Parts: sequence; structure tokens; C-alpha cells
Amino acid sequence: MGRYMDTFNPDGCLVPEDVYFTNWKNYEMDYHMHSYGGFELNYVTSGECEYYVEDQCIHLKKRNLLLINSALPHKLVFTSDEPCLILGMACGALPYKPGYVSLGNLVAAYDPVRDFLQGLDNYVLLKEAHQIFTTMRAVSAELSGEGNPAYMQMECNKILIDVARRVQNEDHRTAEYVMQAKMYMMYHFYEIESIEDIAAYVGVNKIYLQRIFKMYEKETLWNYLMKIRMGKAAAFLTNTDMPIGEIDHMIGMNSRQCFYQNFKNVFHMSPREYRNKHKNVKKRNPKD
Repeated sequence: MGRYMDTFNPDGCLVPEDVYFTNWKNYEMDYHMHSYGGFELNYVTSGECEYYVEDQCIHLKKRNLLLINSALPHKLVFTSDEPCLILGMACGALPYKPGYVSLGNLVAAYDPVRDFLQGLDNYVLLKEAHQIFTTMRAVSAELSGEGNPAYMQMECNKILIDVARRVQNEDHRTAEYVMQAKMYMMYHFYEIESIEDIAAYVGVNKIYLQRIFKMYEKETLWNYLMKIRMGKAAAFLTNTDMPIGEIDHMIGMNSRQCFYQNFKNVFHMSPREYRNKHKNVKKRNPKD
């Protein structure tokens, strides 16, 4: 469970407590907090700034949307000489009113919202969120006009649903990128020369691919590739009489020293020692 669930109130109803535009430069806010169980959203329409949630710094650029657990200390910092225009909205979880939809009912009715709230720690950053900005702008217009509470409550719920859906879709897409990278390495281990080759196949930036791969697999792309190569080398050593000096080329490694070092890191013995040990095992167990 994420930290947000510590303050989750199933009877609370999301309503806008404040909606505002800021257009600042060279300015730093003080740390502040809002009501428990609520959220703060900031959408950057132009410029860049930094947002601190506790001691975490998030760099925001145009079209970025940041949703934070508003019970945590947070502040905006504008360090540029160019102004940064932001639409911000603080949503509180106020006591239930007839005709409103509580957070508990929303969670029960829509699994992506449940999963999102249960996983939310400090914040979530969406890189392209113009659609959600449109809804935030509608809430701002309503608040400065008729201010219909039921309408604004409905729009706040829509924002939460849209954010949850985006996060779910991005999680699925991220997992697919990692799977594509693993499959490519499995079948093309012998011809891969760099991380760029893998990223080009998947169709994403190499730095992004490295980051999400390590997040999912708990190891780097290159280590994963090396393990595949060493596994293939072990199979050649055990099942063929191919000279050891040729195996490194067969698995896509052009440095014999690098091959020996990586093999020993994985199997804790040299390729020759591995062949002698496992060839003897096969001779003793011909049915295997």
C-alpha cells in the first residue's frame, strides 16, 4: 500500500478547495500542506519550474501534470528568468453529501482508481496531460461562475479517473517495452553491439529503456544480456566440441578477456573448467 492510503477517507468526496493560475519567475514558495485525503494538481502551460514534495525534486515542463498527496509538505520553486504559467487545483476530501460520489464508492466502482490510490506514495507525473488540463480549466471556469458544487464534484472525480487510467495504460506500455527488450536480447544476443541497438528495436529512448528495465528486472540491460550470452556459452561448452576461442564470437563478444571475465562472474569457474566438469557429467549420464 502507498502512503496515500494512510490518509484515505472512503466517505470523503473530492471537491475543489482552490483553483489558481500562477505566472511567476525567480520565486520560491514556502513548504505547505493541504487537507488529509486530498490532492493537489499542477499543470504547466508554459515555461519550466521545480516542485518539491518533501525532499524529492521534480522538474516540470510544458504540458506536464503533477498530482501529489496534498497531506505531504510541498512547494513550488521558480528559478528561471522566464515566467512559468501554471494552472493549479487543490482538491479536498470533504464530508459526504447526498448526491455526491464518495471516494469509497469510486474505488469500489472503478478498479483503475482503486489500484492507483493504493499505489500512490508521494506523487505521479504525467508528461502529456492536455486532456486533463481541459477538465481542470472547466472546473476553474465553473468556480468563478455559477459554482455548481455537484458539477465540480463530478469533474474532480473525472480528473481522478483520467489520471488513474493514464497511469494504468503507461504501466502496461512500460511492461510491454521491457518484454520486447527481453525477447530481442534472447533471439539476437549474438549481434547486439550496444544498448542503442536494443532501444532502436523497442522504439524508445535508451536512457528511458535502461531506467524502466532496471525498475522491472532489478538489474541493468547489459547485465541481463551478458547472462543470456553466458548461458549460451555454457550450452556450447557442454553440448559441442567447438574450440573455446570461437565461442566468444558465436555469442557476440569480440573480446576473449571480457568473455572469460563475464563467464567466471556467472559460473565461478573458467570456461575450460566448466567444459571439463559438465562434459564428464554427460559422459556418466548418456541418457541426459
